[in-house]
Amino acid sequence: MLILCDTAGDQNGEASWEDAHKSPGKLHRAFSVYLFRDGKRELLVQRRSASKPLWPRILANTCCSHPRVGQTEEEVAPKRVMEECGIKSPDLSVHSTLVYQEESPNRAGSEHEFVTLLTGQVDGDIEMKPDPDEVESLEWRHVDTLIADMASKREDYAIWFQLGLHQILNLSTPDYLRPTP
Repeated sequence: MLILCDTAGDQNGEASWEDAHKSPGKLHRAFSVYLFRDGKRELLVQRRSASKPLWPRILANTCCSHPRVGQTEEEVAPKRVMEECGIKSPDLSVHSTLVYQEESPNRAGSEHEFVTLLTGQVDGDIEMKPDPDEVESLEWRHVDTLIADMASKREDYAIWFQLGLHQILNLSTPDYLRPTP
């Protein structure tokens, strides 16, 4: 069961994955992991598996998922990095949180999430064995090139990834990422 919450992240219920993601989505807790190397110059980016029900084959941050009832984001995130990406996760730190709501491009459902952003730093090359049911590919991307590519090809990137990266890097949110009234 996923953790339903209010806009402060406080639990106010539970829902199945399917129920929480049925359009327009129920606000629930989630987390996004951003693994950097070379002093935040490069970020490990994943292309989501084609079998993912929402945002298939879209580029996203290193790992993202949901804590389940009785779990915290901080305790489950390193486990999910190992399960999804086959990476022994370094120490992760909570950076901040954000709330967003968006319909999946394939119209199979929606996300409405209170996301905890976690960051980590690795040195050099690391062993990666992504789970093909979760991740089609993993690659290191230079952050400056990534930000420029997001601006010109925003539909190629998951909305939560774009919002989170701008927040982590302390960049202003571009107009194209702001919700329309």
